[in-house]
Amino acid sequence: MANRTLVSSSLSNKILDELDELMLIFVLSFFYKYFIYLSLHFTHILKKYLQMEFKKLWHFVFPSYCIVCEKFGDYLCEDCLNKIPIRIRDFCPICEKNETFLGKICGICKQKNKSFFLDGLIVSSYFKHPVLIQSVYLLKYALLKDLSLPLAKILAKKINNQIYSNFSFTSVPLHQEKELFRGFNQSILLGRKLQSELLKQKITINFIPDLLTRKKNNKAQMTIKMIQKRKENIKGCFKLNKSYTTKLPEKIIIIDDISTTSATLNECAKVLKRNGVKIVWGIVLARQAIRF
Repeated sequence: MANRTLVSSSLSNKILDELDELMLIFVLSFFYKYFIYLSLHFTHILKKYLQMEFKKLWHFVFPSYCIVCEKFGDYLCEDCLNKIPIRIRDFCPICEKNETFLGKICGICKQKNKSFFLDGLIVSSYFKHPVLIQSVYLLKYALLKDLSLPLAKILAKKINNQIYSNFSFTSVPLHQEKELFRGFNQSILLGRKLQSELLKQKITINFIPDLLTRKKNNKAQMTIKMIQKRKENIKGCFKLNKSYTTKLPEKIIIIDDISTTSATLNECAKVLKRNGVKIVWGIVLARQAIRF
């Protein structure tokens, strides 16, 4: 009997010791995870702080100035921005002959072009305006992100109450390699700035930046001359983002910088419509004339 009691007591002590070890491991694991979380959080805050301070120092050492009049301040001052005209007359983006409301596809082209999925293309200004094109170029290739704000203001001036009220907005995606190299997606920047600009006018829009993703890191459209080859180059490049699990909006406007053949926007519209979106428009800063 005494032996049984001794064995039982020994087992109990062993179990208690093991429980103590498990509790210690649990506590240490908890504090380790908490420490990692705090470290990551602190690193994120420190990174943002250093970015802001570096930006202040950069602008102090190399102050920004208007690309047109060279006045110190913004890269595109309000006076020079206001000289960029907003397009008044809008035409069907397919035939470019029939004048329509905000660039809606005309009835004739809609019947003839069943493979064209865009319902309309809103063109904000003119490709021939040198300041506009220079601003877009500097945003994309000189990486002057601050130019996204004045460019978004041009989009905001063009949009009409009758078109944006029931629409959600998204952007043309970049391939992750290209976005990583550039550091940003200019279409997303334009979308976010457009959203904040309209909010100043007490207008709220639903902007979904990553609704689409790009499957292929294909050749840039601007380097391809033939219209058919542009269509082939962009075909099958996009897909719906798997992380977006809620029901898609019925009406969407896709934001991009410059359009020529609208092949990129049309390919995005095809994916959206095949996933249940009923109406898809595009909005761009300008459209380059087709001369191929």
